[in-house]
Amino acid sequence: MNIKTITTLSMAVTFNTAFAASFADNINFNEAAFPTSETAFSGSQSYNVLDDATGTKLVALNGDLDDITIAVSSMGGGSFDYRTVASGSYRLNHGFNSAPASNNTGDRIVNQLTLTFGSHLSVTDFSFDVSSANSKGVAWEVSIFELLDSSGNVFTATPTINPYASHTEIDGLSGQGTYVMDRKDTVTGVGTDQTSGVSSHPNENFTVTGDLDYSDFGLAAGTEITGIRMTTILEDVRGVNNGNTNFSSSLIDFTFSGEINSIPEPSSTALLGLGGLALILRRRK
Repeated sequence: MNIKTITTLSMAVTFNTAFAASFADNINFNEAAFPTSETAFSGSQSYNVLDDATGTKLVALNGDLDDITIAVSSMGGGSFDYRTVASGSYRLNHGFNSAPASNNTGDRIVNQLTLTFGSHLSVTDFSFDVSSANSKGVAWEVSIFELLDSSGNVFTATPTINPYASHTEIDGLSGQGTYVMDRKDTVTGVGTDQTSGVSSHPNENFTVTGDLDYSDFGLAAGTEITGIRMTTILEDVRGVNNGNTNFSSSLIDFTFSGEINSIPEPSSTALLGLGGLALILRRRK
């Protein structure tokens, strides 16, 4: 048999992806995979939260594939930690630890937390809860939530958050897959010697809408996603008479559902091709 024949047969090999189980679970970061005490968090970490054979949430680790990865990054001096308060949560910390040199410097701290699902999961429904996404205070806090499509990209371009003075509020859906909390009435006195907190966004803890879900993001039911990106921006709009200030935002829990992909299986075409190859090789002996 010549090389051309072998190549032709091998090209017929394709694979079917079978589903091992379906799942529909709430993850509150109090599962066995997560820390048991409060601890600083940096970089990225993967966690095993589902039984890949049954789709049920794990009570104890079983050694199968990691199901989610959490990664964090910061520009401007933010930090992150895992909290055990109220089950568990991942907290994004941002603050200014010295008085400003001038009024409304516009300095920013940008924190980002990205939660992605393992490649063996096909997630087709998702909702989540946060706290303190657009809080009152002497600085201006903004949060952007972006779902990631089946290729790991955002559905629409990330919205621009202009400096406080020139920014036009979005306050909700800004494009398919993106939700923004950017109310400006959380702070007053911007541009003067002293700012003051007024009132937090009424939905900053999702107390109005409830957990954000596909309908809030303009996604059709059954759309596959691969994760979510949470970005917080803290802009220094303080006056020279303001002191230090610290804010934090937290990812509290999420609920997701879909299918768990089993190990890829050869298609019938592949099996026929391999069977033919074996027959030819046997006859050549």
